[in-house]
Amino acid sequence: MIGLPLQAMFHALTADDRPEPADEFARRFVARADEVMVASTKIYPEVPGLLARLRERGVATAIVSSKFRYRIEAILDVADLRASIDVIVGGEDVQRHKPDPEGLVLALSRLEVPASSAR
Repeated sequence: MIGLPLQAMFHALTADDRPEPADEFARRFVARADEVMVASTKIYPEVPGLLARLRERGVATAIVSSKFRYRIEAILDVADLRASIDVIVGGEDVQRHKPDPEGLVLALSRLEVPASSAR
């Protein structure tokens, strides 16, 4: 379930395929997540050092997530890591979500990195 769009998660959990309750679930989830998610997200202690080493070596970085971009940016701001990430692709930036590669393809495009050379 992790990474699915909220409406798809609702449909999978309830077997209710009506759009109205799925939209209501998504609205309530987003409202609650806006209250708690940034403050409750913990960055692994190794991440700042790793991002600094990648930056020193000239490695481009991106985050591709089903989370909203504004929330990813807020999490990075709290951790003082926003400058360490070159590209952020949030759930609202793509039409097709995981496992579709659209988000990864978009990140590579924004980084101007050919898919064949991505690691």
